[in-house]
Amino acid sequence: MKKLVTACAVCMLAGLVSAQVESQNIVGYQTATINVTGSQTINGGKLNMLGLNWQAVGGGVVAIQSFFGGDPVGAGLTGATSASAADQLQVWTGTGYTVYYLCNGTGYPTLDNKWIKFGDSAATADTMASGTGFWLLSRAAGANGHVTQAGQVLTNATAAVSLKGTSLGYGGLAMIANPYPADITLNGTFDWVAAGGTGATSASAADQLQVWTGAGYTVYYLCNGTGYPTLDKKWIKFGDSAATSDALAFGKGAWYKTVHSSNWTLNLPRPY
Repeated sequence: MKKLVTACAVCMLAGLVSAQVESQNIVGYQTATINVTGSQTINGGKLNMLGLNWQAVGGGVVAIQSFFGGDPVGAGLTGATSASAADQLQVWTGTGYTVYYLCNGTGYPTLDNKWIKFGDSAATADTMASGTGFWLLSRAAGANGHVTQAGQVLTNATAAVSLKGTSLGYGGLAMIANPYPADITLNGTFDWVAAGGTGATSASAADQLQVWTGAGYTVYYLCNGTGYPTLDKKWIKFGDSAATSDALAFGKGAWYKTVHSSNWTLNLPRPY
């Protein structure tokens, strides 16, 4: 009989993650709010920038079909027989989006509650790595709803997040996520410059984080401290003059805009 132990270190994270250790695998559950009242509208829906903070149970990438516990409708999402009426996942490739829509199976019972890649006619077998950000286009109306993601908590000390260079892809933009189910304080002990980030004294010359608010973006840039030694290697919110106390929140995605000319990998630290 397997011994079941509460993972207190994970349970204490903001009170938002419940986790258990079973056979040394940590499994957690997370709820992310859908901003169904956001002002940006595409095809009558609302965009929410979310992030994948888990790996598959047993480790590795997560199957798109396993998102939201493998039951998207039960998790509060809306299916339809066309992409224009269904909830969508929109995943940035570096030059555009791969779009998946949730099928409700009307006339196609084997596709009920399955994600279909736009242009395909079969349930997708695509996967996503932890630390990836994506858009969820919700068709829900009325008050804010919730969706639930499930998976295995990362326990390694750092997690690799792939970033796009300015010469490859679209202007150095990559949609990323905190790969851990706990906030990473932007100006904690982590050295973003040593990890490969580029700082400058102006937002236009520095690496940026752009976080969707539901109506626009909050922009942070990495300062190199020239003339401002106390701000060296610190993230500054655009328009402010002091280091931010904000965090890279779990459950949410963000754009990382780099000034690197080539692709590179950022190894984000485990916050617990």
